[in-house]
Amino acid sequence: MFRSRRRDLPATGERERRAPGEVIACRMVDSLSMVGSGTPINAWKVQYGSTEDHGRKDAVAGTVIVPREAWQGPGERPLVTFVPGTLGIGPQRALSKQLAGEYQDAYEGPNIAALLKAGFAVAATDGAGYLDGHVHPYVSGADAGHAVLDVVRAASRLNWLTDRFAGNPMPGNC
Repeated sequence: MFRSRRRDLPATGERERRAPGEVIACRMVDSLSMVGSGTPINAWKVQYGSTEDHGRKDAVAGTVIVPREAWQGPGERPLVTFVPGTLGIGPQRALSKQLAGEYQDAYEGPNIAALLKAGFAVAATDGAGYLDGHVHPYVSGADAGHAVLDVVRAASRLNWLTDRFAGNPMPGNC
């Protein structure tokens, strides 16, 4: 599924039968070389439940990135969902792989870096079909829409929501 220097998230299967936005698995990400914001961050690769356009439950992956510095604005830290342009339908083209430097493109990183510099948390979906063994539903608005909404739901279930983790470089499990 995710090829990286660290352990990967588990393969999908029965775990795909999860509610939209339910976190199936996640892990801390050591480095997001393509973001290059200069802002210290905590980041997680997350696998979460979603729904395909025919109503069948599916598993999708994405990345949640949060600046380590405490939010200085009013209210809670804003969460921005980021939808990347498509770079191809192969699993090696997933945004999470691009951000980690496993696939070089470099056009999405600066956009995410600008959001992080502003203090926003970012939830970026890989989109449907990028997990091993899945078929990419290229240009399916329903699949894409569900994946985007559900990465926000998944991100809201992670520990970053309280700024008690803001200064901790390794806040623990998701």
